[in-house]
Amino acid sequence: MRDNPNGFDASCGKTLDVAPRTALRASWRRAVKPWGWALGVALLGGCTLMNGPRKDEVSYEAAQREINGPEQSYRSGVQQASYEQEQVTQEKLDDEDAGFQLSDLKPSEINEKLKTARGKGRNPEAARQLYDQAEGIYQQAVKAQGKERERLFLQAATLFQQAAERWPGSTLEHDAMFHLGECYFFADHYVKANEAFEELLAKYKNSRYIDTIDVRRFALAKYWLDWERANGESFYEVNVADNERPWRDTKGHALRLYDRIRLDDPTGKLADDATMAAANAYFLAGDYLKADMFYTDLRRTYPSSEHQFNAHLLGMQAKMQSYQGQDYSVTPLEEAGKLVDQLRRQFPQEYSENREEIDRAGAQVRKLMAERHWRMAQYFERRWEYGSARYYYELIVKDFSGTPIASEARKRLADIAGKPAQPPQHLQFLADAFDAGKDKLDIPTKAEKAQQPATVQR
Repeated sequence: MRDNPNGFDASCGKTLDVAPRTALRASWRRAVKPWGWALGVALLGGCTLMNGPRKDEVSYEAAQREINGPEQSYRSGVQQASYEQEQVTQEKLDDEDAGFQLSDLKPSEINEKLKTARGKGRNPEAARQLYDQAEGIYQQAVKAQGKERERLFLQAATLFQQAAERWPGSTLEHDAMFHLGECYFFADHYVKANEAFEELLAKYKNSRYIDTIDVRRFALAKYWLDWERANGESFYEVNVADNERPWRDTKGHALRLYDRIRLDDPTGKLADDATMAAANAYFLAGDYLKADMFYTDLRRTYPSSEHQFNAHLLGMQAKMQSYQGQDYSVTPLEEAGKLVDQLRRQFPQEYSENREEIDRAGAQVRKLMAERHWRMAQYFERRWEYGSARYYYELIVKDFSGTPIASEARKRLADIAGKPAQPPQHLQFLADAFDAGKDKLDIPTKAEKAQQPATVQR
């Protein structure tokens, strides 16, 4: 991370080109095999951040290579000139002299009064001094190593937090809250770093630091997912000693971070990358329904994303994997077939390079659809409802011509030719009796009821 002054070194960060087409082709060939989907999906994302962890990259040093060093983030963030121009407004002073008001009973106001009573209330001058002290310690931490580095970053974090509290609503508070998160981040206290960033975005939704925060949170989510894949985590496991991970459910926190990036900055540079990363994570975990949901969201929400081809490709496979058989809904198969057609039309270059694999997947969709039609035809034929059976046999012959099942459908059509569309009525006399009784009762039809004048009940 500190060796990369240019920042996010990944295709997901928009600073590098997408993965070479040869890599896409090779990964897709592995993915189309029934046992190879989990191996191919990470490479198909076209993003180095989707790859699983290597043995020497389980530590956070691997994720840090995609992030700016603390030196650069600090230099780009501090804007002290604005602090000198920012003054306490007359409105605030008037409120302080207005006497008791009902708003004084708010918890936030009571807390502010208590801070003032303890000498920790609003004080711009004290905030500037605390910020300057934090800045000096931050610079020392940048040059330090090991435990000393962590200690100095944590010390600077405490001062940044105090500076923010002494001047709420100011530009200094905004900057101090951001550097509070940065200090925790570079001290390897990742949970606290994320909490600080989320608190900042909750108060300053249009923060000028949103792009940097997205990069930090994206790297945290990737690190937590890599750790979970490499080490595993049981439902009952609780973390009480590692500052780098949440207290439990590491994977869930990682996926939540991807979602927060999408929600907090839907038009940001990493919004589509976070969507793709979350979809891939669900796919690898075998949760194909959620994976399909995220792939679908990416296709619809980010039409110009570099991940469109992969979102179509993996979305098609997620739908096929979520298909549960002939006893369940046909919708996943129908939508998978539509994605096959879209891959052929919208991505001619990628399709030409992966024609064999995509066509094989399309053939699988057609085969499963034909089997559904065959089952329905057989069902109606067993019930002697030959009209409905003929409909499905003819559908197979029309839509799946040239296949073995189409040949079988032609044979069945020849066998049931001339048979009645509906089964014979063996108890015709009962049916006639019911029809005669209905005529004698003179039951009005719906049309006759509509013509009758409405009666008013009193």
